[in-house]
This record gives sequence, structure tokens and C-alpha cells, in this order.
Amino acid sequence: MEQVSLLNFIKYCLGYIKLTRQRSFILQSKLAIKLPEHSFNLTELLESNIDDNTGKLINLETFYSLDPKTITKETQKQYNEEQSLAKKIDEIYNKGRNDPYTKQIVFSFGYYEIEIPLEEEEIELRLDYLGEENEDEKPATKIDRYPLFSLPISIETTLGKGAKKYFIKPLDTEVQVNIGILADILGEDRYYELIEKFGGYEVKGDLSLPITNMVIFDEIWDKIRAQLKLTDVKFGEDSFVFNEMRVGISPRANYYIADDLQKLSKYEK
Repeated sequence: MEQVSLLNFIKYCLGYIKLTRQRSFILQSKLAIKLPEHSFNLTELLESNIDDNTGKLINLETFYSLDPKTITKETQKQYNEEQSLAKKIDEIYNKGRNDPYTKQIVFSFGYYEIEIPLEEEEIELRLDYLGEENEDEKPATKIDRYPLFSLPISIETTLGKGAKKYFIKPLDTEVQVNIGILADILGEDRYYELIEKFGGYEVKGDLSLPITNMVIFDEIWDKIRAQLKLTDVKFGEDSFVFNEMRVGISPRANYYIADDLQKLSKYEK
């Protein structure tokens, strides 16, 4: 059997973790569902105390309350839409419950539009996912909407009165600011300047539940777009929507292992 050096093995493991994270973006996008603003109150979730919070209801009132036999032409469309949403939520709920050690349910909000460059591995993954065959037409960039904020959650359920109801419960008090995808776009200096500013918010507890000052989220976007305007990237300056919400499931990433592998990979022997 061919011998493999420990260093090469470590680099292989680190590369696999990075590739898995890139692949998880596509997988999460396939399963993520958009929550209509009228179905969930984001402000109530952010204002809640995690210790007292039993979960905030995803309001699918028509689906919860109507007997299928009593559906009328007037309520049919609303019922079907809410039933479809309930089925997708239930799928995510079951995936998170059945595999809690490798799956994480994530609540994302505050989406904005931006064009970002694709890494080679992600180009290949997107081509596989989209079923594209012409390698000469590989995209160098993509324009999409990305969540600026996220929070790990659990989906809780109740069964009663002929309806299975769904609730969102935070698992952490800290709202995460997702600017990792902007690191290469902003450059090291601008990126770490933002990290330093956001670190100040965390120290003061501005991003810890319960949050009563919702203006903080617009302030963070203002700082990010000010830095983005110093680059050549295409983005929608007015595209930020605080109440745009999605629930998805992604692989749990062991950041401690990844960090250790990154350090070990720098050793020559």
C-alpha cells in the first residue's frame, strides 16, 4: 500500500471540510424555505428571552383551522399555499430531529443582493446541480440574495385539534453577522475593519437576545454597503430587506477541527 505522509493527510482532511462547506451552501439553498412576513413575526422572535421562550408560532391559520371538507373556493388557494409551506417545514423539522449531530436548522433574515465570484469547486458543484454540460460557459460570478444575519434554531411542534402547529425556538442568544462571503471582495483591511466594528456590538450585547433596538440591523447594513461601494462589485444598495426570512438545514461544521487542521497543515513535517 502506498504510504501517505501525515501532512498530506491533514491537508486532504482540511480540503474536504472546505469543500463540504461549499457544497452545503447548495444543499441548504435547495431545502431553504421562505417564510412570508404575514406568517411569522421576526421582531417578536428577536425580542424574546431565550430562557423563557417556548417558541414563536409560524402562523398558518387557514391550514391549522380548516377541515379539508369545509374548504371553499375562496379559501382553497390560501389553504394549498399554507399546506405546501407546512410540508416543507415538516421536512426540515424531521431532518433536524433525526440527525441532530450532523444537521443544524438555521433561521436566516435580512437578505441583500450581490454579485460574488465563484471558486472553482463551487463552479463544478453548481454545474452538477444545475445539470449544465458546456464547460466553456462556466460562470465566473453569480448574482443572488444572501442572508446578512442568522440564528441557530429548533423547530418545535404541537399536535392537537386536528392540526400540527410549528414554532421557532432560538438555540443561541447571539445573532450571527454573515460577512464571510465578502472577505475576498472587500480585501483584508476593509474586512477586518468591519469585524472590529461588529465585535464592538457583540461586546455591548447589541446582538444578543432579547434585542429591542431593531435599528442596529440597518446600521450594520449601512456599514457594509459603505465598504462595498469602495469595491467594483455589483450589489443592490437598496436591496436589503430586514423582514426577508428563510428556514433551512445545513451540515454542522466542526470549526474547532477545521481550525486545528489549518494550523497543522502549516507545519513542514
